[in-house]
Amino acid sequence: NTHIRFWRPSMSKAAELAALIGSQTALSNRNLIINGAMQIDQRNATTTGSGYTVDRFNFVKSTNFDELVTAVTQDTDTPSGEGFSNSLKIAITTAESAIGSDEVMYLDQRIEGQNLQHLGFGTSSAKSITLSFFVKSPLAGKHSVLFYNATNTRTNLQAYTVSSANTWEK
Repeated sequence: NTHIRFWRPSMSKAAELAALIGSQTALSNRNLIINGAMQIDQRNATTTGSGYTVDRFNFVKSTNFDELVTAVTQDTDTPSGEGFSNSLKIAITTAESAIGSDEVMYLDQRIEGQNLQHLGFGTSSAKSITLSFFVKSPLAGKHSVLFYNATNTRTNLQAYTVSSANTWEK
């Protein structure tokens, strides 16, 4: 017979392990958005239709938006003093003459379900999340962000206000 022996670590090793495990709870507040600082752009190309642009960000434009021409790029225009060197820019180079109810355009990042498990969505112990970002828009006024859970077909649409056109705001 083969016997496998496990030996118990000394108290100092056990204390180190407990401290390591305890420090993992700090990860619960980590950023779920990957490449939010727009640093990685492996494709290094302008997206003019639907498709992936700066890594992990997908730009979608419905085919009905036939007149609308856009350019989605990594840009060096960033909020001053915040430590960012890049941003994602969506430039509308040709505007749509009339927007129909079946026309849609959005930017998304799909977060893998395994990276959301600790939030406990769908349970009585679900945790809340916070989305914060910088925005610079040529239009002041109400804009929106949508949280969408494809697995459970749940959505949460939230409005935010851009106070000043062409100014970085958080």
